[in-house]
Amino acid sequence: MPAMSSRFGILLQALLARQALTGAEFSRRVGISRGFPSSMIAGRFRPPAKEATLVVWASVLALNDEESELFITAALLEHTPPRIAEDYRRLRGL
Repeated sequence: MPAMSSRFGILLQALLARQALTGAEFSRRVGISRGFPSSMIAGRFRPPAKEATLVVWASVLALNDEESELFITAALLEHTPPRIAEDYRRLRGL
């Protein structure tokens, strides 16, 4: 059974489209392997858990401060146990 898109993957796909960036161009700009964005979008890999890396990604995606915070939180929640992540999303209204 193929992996399902993660919430972060769906978000990344939308942000790439908003900036008219291909996964390959995004990869080049942030210094990751060419297939990594599509693997995250497809749910095969999780985003990085290092905040400094995510800040660079947010910059390349031209996110404002509020969007950057949500983007980083979405990525970090992918590394959080599912029940805790769902409780957090529910409490924050995400």
